[in-house]
Amino acid sequence: MTDELLGGINESLTLPEELRRAIEASPEELVDTDLRKVSRELSKKFNELRELTKLLIEQRKEKIAVLKDERNKRDELNEKVKEVAQAIRQLRERRRELQQFINDKKNEGNQLRNKIKELSEKIKLLEQELKGFNKRELKRLEANIERLEWALQTQSLPDIIERRLTERILRMSERLKELREKEEKWKELVKMKQELDQYRMDLNALRRSLAIYYDERRKLDEKIAELVKIRDERKNEADKHHHQVQELRNEIEAINEKLSEIRELRNKIMQTLRRISKLREEQEEIRRKEELKRIISARLKEIQEKFIAQGKLDYEDLEFLVEHGLLTDDLLERMMSVGEEEQTEAILEQLEEGLSKEKDEDKNQDET
Repeated sequence: MTDELLGGINESLTLPEELRRAIEASPEELVDTDLRKVSRELSKKFNELRELTKLLIEQRKEKIAVLKDERNKRDELNEKVKEVAQAIRQLRERRRELQQFINDKKNEGNQLRNKIKELSEKIKLLEQELKGFNKRELKRLEANIERLEWALQTQSLPDIIERRLTERILRMSERLKELREKEEKWKELVKMKQELDQYRMDLNALRRSLAIYYDERRKLDEKIAELVKIRDERKNEADKHHHQVQELRNEIEAINEKLSEIRELRNKIMQTLRRISKLREEQEEIRRKEELKRIISARLKEIQEKFIAQGKLDYEDLEFLVEHGLLTDDLLERMMSVGEEEQTEAILEQLEEGLSKEKDEDKNQDET
């Protein structure tokens, strides 16, 4: 509700002192006021309030329509916010699962790196240990030993030659033993290198798969950020509509309060107008009665003067006296039982009594 309209309503609800006193006045106090003027001013104020009521009701109707529209927009946006929030929750759940998978793969990669490092160190130590090892030397040494042993077995040699050959075979056998031990370690080294290559291949494959998962996580993060932006924008827009709904509700409530105040004042004015109308009717009735008494009194005086002058009553005079209860049954009986002179006295007495009665009633009325 605008300040200008609110100021106009408050001004309309403020009554002049004269009208306020009239509304609060008792019937006795109202009698002393200018009822016509007060009634006219109250009717004018009543009509003003009625027009103001129509204006406020129309404004309330318009604001209720806008309120419904704003509420529908707010609810529609809130529903969209819920849908986007649900999608965000699903994507975040997928991201948590993906992150857990990435963490598992990273742990697996760390294990592979540790194995590669450990195996590389073993290989390095073994390569140092096997440095200078030549497999051809082992083959050549085996061949030489086999040739010398064959010579000892197939030829008859002097003892000194045979002894020297045997010693030489023993020396060569010792060397062959060392070379064979190194050969076993060399085979182990080859196996370890193959295992190392496999670890490295597994690590490279894991890195490639992690790159794919990282890219998927990045896309999820971008999608989540996009949806969060959409959610926040829609929520902000929904909040604006909700703020409008709250403002409109407050304005409608303010209009209802003013309508209630106007209705209360209109009821007071209507009750006062009814009281004034009743007082005016009562005053009019008093005025009519006083006028009637004046007419009756004048007519009685006229009849009295006519009767004194003429000594008789015509039909209209008798009809008037009967109609107003002045020609009673007692008077008629007296007139039938006495002479003409006494009849005249009785009628005059009755007329004077009627005039006296009218004067007494007027006096009592004035005193009242």
